[in-house]
Amino acid sequence: MAALGWLQNLAIGGTDAAEVVVVAPAPTGGWSGRDWYDPYRTRKDRDDERRRQANAEIKDLQGIDGDIARLMHKKIDRDDRNAEIAELERLVAKSYSKEQATEAKVYNERVAKAYVRAALQANFSALEAFEREMEQAREEEDFLVLAMMILG
Repeated sequence: MAALGWLQNLAIGGTDAAEVVVVAPAPTGGWSGRDWYDPYRTRKDRDDERRRQANAEIKDLQGIDGDIARLMHKKIDRDDRNAEIAELERLVAKSYSKEQATEAKVYNERVAKAYVRAALQANFSALEAFEREMEQAREEEDFLVLAMMILG
């Protein structure tokens, strides 16, 4: 449950603004790697949406123009993905330390293994695996928050 520490930042109290008490953030046992990963993921999501829109626009093009546009977009998508992986590699390499690896293990065992592998191997496969594990951890956190809201 350490990953849900951000809940400490929620306002609690009555409905009147004067009655609301804000709980100060406290160390949660979470992983500070989220500080650099979350902005990366936000940029990646925004870029993915831009690519989806561009691909939808060229989908209906016919003939040679459509073929050329699809090939160009395929290359652009591949180049963009390579740039994302390069950015993730830079972020992992910049942040990696034994302390970070230990902190990641407290956050999530699978994320920690993928983080260490990504830092040590620094290849496409390891970096994609790290991305997948971070996404899975994020989905698990979202599920737990939703479950708490339903049960709460």
